[in-house]
Amino acid sequence: MRASIELLPDPSGEDLVRACWRALSAAGLPGRGDHQGLSNWPHVTVWESAVHVADRLGVPRAEAPTPGVVPVDRLRPVLDLLPVSAPVLGIAVLGRRDRGVVVLELDPTALAPVHDRVHEIADAGGAGWRRTPWRPHLSLTRALPAELVDPAVDVVGPIIANAPAVRLVRLRTWDPAVARAEEIACTWLPSRPEEWARTQSTGGWSEGVDRVDGC
Repeated sequence: MRASIELLPDPSGEDLVRACWRALSAAGLPGRGDHQGLSNWPHVTVWESAVHVADRLGVPRAEAPTPGVVPVDRLRPVLDLLPVSAPVLGIAVLGRRDRGVVVLELDPTALAPVHDRVHEIADAGGAGWRRTPWRPHLSLTRALPAELVDPAVDVVGPIIANAPAVRLVRLRTWDPAVARAEEIACTWLPSRPEEWARTQSTGGWSEGVDRVDGC
């Protein structure tokens, strides 16, 4: 499992993703909403560690660096670039020919300044794993066998048809080696701990999540 740095959407973008998750579940398809783990919050991954830092959640890999992800305090300069509105490119399928993940793909041009700044900061402590080309997205399903991809696209397509853009407003880190998420957000953004507590099987902010305010 890789450590990561992620962008989180505003309530409207989050609601859009969760509406897709609910529709997939109602259709009997494996959506991301079926996974209630702490890491499963609608997000766009901006940076990933070059190495796997955990063999499984909470079990660090012996040779992996500690901490696995850059401390949030070093990421505060990225807040100067937030919020950012990323146009929706549409539904895409990422993966292999026999298995794919259905995602809501965003325009990488709009997010390039944030992406570059995060890598500049995070890579100073050890090179991250760069996907080339980078295709920023919000995951809607888990990995699906080929025969379920088209049905899943048919379910989520109408939901995102009238979504012109997603506004990304928060930044968080995720370190699976210690099973901890830390969020850094501008002080003018409302805190939403009740949503975390309601949707996360770990109990929300009180177990494994630290919120760091600043702007």
